[in-house]
Amino acid sequence: MANASNQTQGALAQAQIDANRASQLAGLQFQGAQGNQNAANQAGQFNAGQQNNFALTNSGYQQQTNLANQSAQNQFGLANMDAANAAGQFNAGQQNAMTQTNLGYQNQAAANNANAQNTASQFGANAANNASLFNAGAANTANQFNAGAANDFALQNAGFQQQTNLANAGAQNDALSQLLGIQGQSALDYANRADTAGRFGADAWNQSMSDFTGRTDAANQWNAAAANQGAQFNAGQQDNALARMLSGGQFLGNLGAQMSSDQRANLGLMADLGAQQREIDRQQRAAPLDLLQLQTQLFSGLPLGLFNGQTSNTNSTTTQSGSSMDWGAFSARVSRSSRALDRPQASSAVSGRAFPTRA
Repeated sequence: MANASNQTQGALAQAQIDANRASQLAGLQFQGAQGNQNAANQAGQFNAGQQNNFALTNSGYQQQTNLANQSAQNQFGLANMDAANAAGQFNAGQQNAMTQTNLGYQNQAAANNANAQNTASQFGANAANNASLFNAGAANTANQFNAGAANDFALQNAGFQQQTNLANAGAQNDALSQLLGIQGQSALDYANRADTAGRFGADAWNQSMSDFTGRTDAANQWNAAAANQGAQFNAGQQDNALARMLSGGQFLGNLGAQMSSDQRANLGLMADLGAQQREIDRQQRAAPLDLLQLQTQLFSGLPLGLFNGQTSNTNSTTTQSGSSMDWGAFSARVSRSSRALDRPQASSAVSGRAFPTRA
């Protein structure tokens, strides 16, 4: 853009310099013609023949000078038109190249954003949504910036083109006004060439603008299609993520129900084990009483009268004799008997566990 602007300004400056030179050259020619005319008039007063010869010579010189000036002005006008056309074509080419570059960058950025969105959507719907929103904002910002830059560039080129056309038109008008008094046919030829060059420049400008408009429309359509596809893909990924979240919630609900059922079963089993433990403890606590009752029953069946002696006579004289009993030895014997009876019932098996009984 800077090169195009510098070239356009250089072309305008060169056109202005050439126009000033042409104007000065025309003024000098006019002054020379007046001087020659005065000299011819003075010479004619002295000698008519010399005056005619001198007038013819000056007329030939003037005609050659006018033809040379006309040719130079025509070449100058053609050079200006060629420079203007070249500048317009260069600006159009630069604008088209810049537009293509911007479109390429936008397309590459859109492709990169789509790939990043696809990758992000595989790892998490939330990250994909955040990335898509960020990319959409960045894409909109980039599109707005590119559109603003393109508009500014088009406006600057249009302004430069108008200034160039105005300068060329002014130079052409000055040249035409000078040439009209010298040679009408050359002026008409120059005007025809100027019109042809102007039409050529206008056609080139219209063609470049039409091409730029077509490329812009195609790029906007492609961007709109890419944006629609990205939005559809993001919507599908979001639906999949929501379906996965719903499935995960259902799975968690099933796990919670299963855990509650397991806890209830564990509590029931602990209650059953507690009841068994209480029954074992009750039996352990009642074992001494049961043993005492068994011992009492065993003692009640013993013939205790065998350990006492009694003698009677016929004269009714009663003599009683007996022997004392060793109750300590008796108790020791009974204890040994009890222990012998308790040995087979020393332990109880409940649920595969052995619990010792109290002695």
